[in-house]
Amino acid sequence: EIDNNKCILCGRCVRICKEVVGANALGFVNRGFDTFIAPSLNKKLADANCESCGMCISTCPTGALVENVPFKPGPINPDTLKTICNYCSLGCEINLHYKSSFFTKSSGNNGFINKDGNICKYPRFGYRHLNNKHRIEKPLLKKGNKHVEITFNEAYKIIADKISSVEADENVFFAGARLSNEEIYMIQKLARAGAKTNNISNFHYLGRGLSYKDNCNYNISPEQIKDADQYFIIGSELNLDSGVLGFDIFSENYHNEKPVCLITEKQESAMAHKVDNLLKIKSYYHFVKAANHYIISNNLQNSVFIKGHCEGFDNYKNEVSGENFDSLLNNAGCSKADIAEFVESYNKVHKSVIIFSEKNITNEACIELHNLCLLTGKKGKNATGLLAVKEKNNSQGLFDMGAFPEIIPGAEDSSDKTATEAMFKHWNCKEISLNPVNIKEKLDDGLFKNIFIFGEDPVGCSGNGNTVSNVLQKADFLLVQEFFMSDTAKLADLILPASMNFETGGSYANTWKYIQQFEKSYNGKISQHSFNQLVEIHKAVGITSNIEKPSDALMESASLIEKTNSEKKDKLVFKLTKPGNNHMIFEHGCDYIVKLFNDEYKDAFETE
Repeated sequence: EIDNNKCILCGRCVRICKEVVGANALGFVNRGFDTFIAPSLNKKLADANCESCGMCISTCPTGALVENVPFKPGPINPDTLKTICNYCSLGCEINLHYKSSFFTKSSGNNGFINKDGNICKYPRFGYRHLNNKHRIEKPLLKKGNKHVEITFNEAYKIIADKISSVEADENVFFAGARLSNEEIYMIQKLARAGAKTNNISNFHYLGRGLSYKDNCNYNISPEQIKDADQYFIIGSELNLDSGVLGFDIFSENYHNEKPVCLITEKQESAMAHKVDNLLKIKSYYHFVKAANHYIISNNLQNSVFIKGHCEGFDNYKNEVSGENFDSLLNNAGCSKADIAEFVESYNKVHKSVIIFSEKNITNEACIELHNLCLLTGKKGKNATGLLAVKEKNNSQGLFDMGAFPEIIPGAEDSSDKTATEAMFKHWNCKEISLNPVNIKEKLDDGLFKNIFIFGEDPVGCSGNGNTVSNVLQKADFLLVQEFFMSDTAKLADLILPASMNFETGGSYANTWKYIQQFEKSYNGKISQHSFNQLVEIHKAVGITSNIEKPSDALMESASLIEKTNSEKKDKLVFKLTKPGNNHMIFEHGCDYIVKLFNDEYKDAFETE
């Protein structure tokens, strides 16, 4: 909301929108005696390039720009809690302001990532679900067509009975990317030490491959972003998905004239007006593969770096050189001149950074981007190389805590007998065979009798909810842990109430793999929060341990990782790829809260 009676025409909102956000949505109107601030060119704000980031609100010194809320609170002195944003993977620190049990607003805190306190639209406006009165607060058991309340002890007994009533590998467990490291660790341990199965996965990365595990390796650090001399953004709408990272880049673009190039498959990109160069293509994978082909065929690779640090170059060179360059160009949807311009610019400017978003880039395209960095000798150097942006607050934690059949905590290979033996010995339980399994295929084939889903909404976040619904209903028993009655929760035989991160405490691993801890700073209405529920389920299935609180789980996981870590140094290896079709299956990070905000955001503008 804009109240021009309070405006002192300081222009801070105009400047931050233009110089940091890059939207240029606000301006001075009627310069002179009747000057006021409004959307640029007297447009409606919805018709301008406004991104609803709220940065103008944060910089306004007089309250002329404020959040449009359903009602205006009186002159109260709210309490404040500090936590980590649980939307994107940057890990911005935020303040949540509340009185009694009502949350009034969210603001940025000067954190490790967002040192200036900037936050994007998700944490600034995405707190309103905290006031939703339809929060699930007790376990719900389906009886007939209704869910009825039961006690937590009854719920734990049902879960334990269901797990033990079928063959071990007829159980499958899913851990969401919004969960804490400690919760993910407990869920994979429940599967392996409790249910005695290796069927642990997540819908977030389901069917997409494991190369996303390595994307964080050699990411340029947050401090180095502003030291780069040019930026290439591939497959990412930074202003929509990771706003604070976009603020850093576009501020450098405006103040220091550092060029930004956008390479996108989208015909209409929300970032087109914010970049210096725009290249529309048909395939990220074929574009990067064509660039690598061009480098090799023209002998432009950094031979000194490759010889001193890399393995597998000769095999990769032979493989890529054998491909038809014209065919790569045709599939990429660009010309040889486009490839040449990109390669020359990225290769010759030392401090060049490629930023890409995992949700729009396939497993194979990620590998080829890393191959590109090896060819140009930019991997692992200051302010140059790659920056892979993960989608959710703890997407990296899924790998670190071993929420895949192929890996165990510490992201160690589950086929490594030494590591797995150490893991089961650390847990003081009988070792089981961690056989490789294709969770997606078994799920589609209806081979799981019990499905346990923690913190994900695959039905609501799927492009084809009916298909996912039919797959889940093949099971005899479905458990869902969720905040609200999501589309997936509606199908569940048993629902457990989920807790907010600040109601439990714990940690996330952000897109740079930094461990960010947050405290329990608010007592919710749920008598047993999410982590406590996992502790009690462990006890119900016979897992013995000393874990009672999140810090205990973090210490156990750290101790385990220390024992299973092979201490092998990651080698820089060229990897061969073939085009795949492992695109993202579930939108919104498969998170009901993200979907809720995105839907409300979309509906608000459609209403306008």
